[in-house]
Amino acid sequence: MTEKYDLIIPPGVPQSTIVDVVKKFDVDVAERKVQVNYAIGTEDKVMRNILVFRGDHETLKEVELFIERELTDKIENSFHFERSL
Repeated sequence: MTEKYDLIIPPGVPQSTIVDVVKKFDVDVAERKVQVNYAIGTEDKVMRNILVFRGDHETLKEVELFIERELTDKIENSFHFERSL
């Protein structure tokens, strides 16, 4: 049995990208509890559920690159500079 790893889905990743990843790669979307610190120097230990992709290590490395490319393309295509008249 292959060991499974989690890749945290960063906040702001579009739902369409998450769906594309699940269709293209052999990964699952799962929830994982993590400790979140809101302020530096506080002792607040807040636990939150976050979304992760779960799969084998090699596949998750490919997923990470795919998400990076997708987000870069979306950002680059959202800015259109035109010469003003």
